[in-house]
Amino acid sequence: MSVPYEWQYQLGGRETREYTNRLIELGIPIVVAAGNQARNPARQQVDAWPEAWGSINFPLIVVGGATQEGVRWDASQVGEHTVNTHAAAERVPCLQKDGQTKPDDGTSYSAPAVAGVIANYMAYNTPPWQGGLQGRARVEEIRRFIKEDPQGGWKRPDKNGRPGVRIVWNGATANNQKEAGPDPEIPPPNLTPVKCNGLGNNDDYKYVTRNTISALIDNTYCPLWAGATEASAVGTGMYLAGTPETVEISVFGDEDDAKIPTVEDCKKYLHEILDGCDQDNNPMNWKGGGELEVDEITYRIQPQGARPPAPGKPTAWCALKGDGVLRMWGTGMLNSGFGIELRTKLGSVQGLDTADWEEKWEYELLDGHEWAVEIPIDVNGLSKPVAEVAEGFLKDVANFEGFDVKCEGGEAVETFNPAEQPPCSGFFCI
Repeated sequence: MSVPYEWQYQLGGRETREYTNRLIELGIPIVVAAGNQARNPARQQVDAWPEAWGSINFPLIVVGGATQEGVRWDASQVGEHTVNTHAAAERVPCLQKDGQTKPDDGTSYSAPAVAGVIANYMAYNTPPWQGGLQGRARVEEIRRFIKEDPQGGWKRPDKNGRPGVRIVWNGATANNQKEAGPDPEIPPPNLTPVKCNGLGNNDDYKYVTRNTISALIDNTYCPLWAGATEASAVGTGMYLAGTPETVEISVFGDEDDAKIPTVEDCKKYLHEILDGCDQDNNPMNWKGGGELEVDEITYRIQPQGARPPAPGKPTAWCALKGDGVLRMWGTGMLNSGFGIELRTKLGSVQGLDTADWEEKWEYELLDGHEWAVEIPIDVNGLSKPVAEVAEGFLKDVANFEGFDVKCEGGEAVETFNPAEQPPCSGFFCI
């Protein structure tokens, strides 16, 4: 934790102290940097919050900066009763956005090093400080260990004999380094190449929207594997039934040979199918699913709904029928939600009746389109051309550059061309 010096205490200081104290009461050690202003003669002592609060009564762990030789870095602020230990603050290798490293200075690098040592010790079955403590007493004991215990740090003079400062210690010795061997190799998973279904051919087309299925994998199906004890614990899930996006997602294996997948395994390998297939010449990123076998476990995504050939862009049509009904139909959009996005927009317009939307909405594979809906129009109080409203809302819902909408009749629908109609004439206005 580090706060700029120029932040005034009244601008958040009281709240920060209160909530920091609450964390301490929960037994959570808080590690903060001592600051980098000691080259200013007026600011050699720790003088900014929260680090200045550190004391036996407010057990923050305040970390100063040291050079590579183990003496105090000259910019690191000091405090006899405030600073508890030190870690490297000079020429610290730092990873840059371009993947390269370069050295940098500051106690903001020292504090995380100490926090990491504490976190590592906290993961031990028996940490090196006094056990059995809870809450504030636990934090006070960790602070004492880091500040005073021989196992928590030590001083050493540098090569010129200058006195060293207390440097945090992770417990490793030279012998540990000599005895350490290379990490054991973890064998790669035994997997077969992904078998991609493709988007279909010869009048048998099945595919789904990538982001819709990704959300089902991450938020619905794979979380079911949490705590699973059998390779067949979850089985097959069928989702979006009754829509063109109906899909089966499954993970299964032989009980005797299979390694039980984790939630992360499930997400990882189903996404390898989802994103590893159907990458070329696919501007709308449709996905046909497929199958992958890993360590005797089969991962599968299988679209079920019959569809037209995968479109390169969404398309919709609309027309006004002679009985005062607006008909809209389309493909490549509104694939799985029964048109709720479009209903929400149209329902806000006076003169359009969406009360029976669920009954009127149909998913149908007919003449190149996948869905259709009809809604009544009230002729009283109409103010805008039907085409203008319908085209605008359809475009908003499609949200795709190059979206094609055509409000001009079709089979069993009266031809409607707004350019040939007088402004706001009869049924052609809403």
